[in-house]
Amino acid sequence: MRTSGTNLEHAKAHNRRVIIEAIRLNGELTRAELARLTALTPQTVSNIVGDLQQAGILSAHLPRRDGARSRRFR
Repeated sequence: MRTSGTNLEHAKAHNRRVIIEAIRLNGELTRAELARLTALTPQTVSNIVGDLQQAGILSAHLPRRDGARSRRFR
C-alpha cells in the first residue's frame, strides 16, 4: 500500500495523518525518506515533522551507525 499526500494548504490535517501512517507502517524514517514515501515536498514534511515534535507525537533520534547524518523519527 502506498499512501501519498497533497501539498494544498487546506490539506494539512490529511498530510499529518499521511506522515504518521508512513512512520507507523515503516518504522523510523528520515525527513527525506518521508518525502519520497509520501510524495510531499521536503519543506512540507519538515513543517509537519516540526509540528508533530512540538506536540510530543514524534521524537528525533540520532543515527545508529557511524557516518550517518540524518535524524530518524518515530
